[in-house]
Amino acid sequence: MQKPGNLFLNTDEIKSIAGSYLPVIDIDGEIHESWKELLPLKNTINLSECLEILTKISHDITNVEQNKERVCKIYQRLI
Repeated sequence: MQKPGNLFLNTDEIKSIAGSYLPVIDIDGEIHESWKELLPLKNTINLSECLEILTKISHDITNVEQNKERVCKIYQRLI
């Protein structure tokens, strides 16, 4: 179990970049605005987190094809 401050919002963009490599809150649907104000969930992925994902992807030999699009999205964010 993660503390809310360590979890990311479950937006489509964050889920597509983070995948299973970063902790994204696991609920169906979007979080209501009132909960977003109460819970200190992260709403963006920063540079160090992008690099962390890339490092984890580089060690994940079982999901190479699935990670190609994710790597492209990360590099697009970095440039």
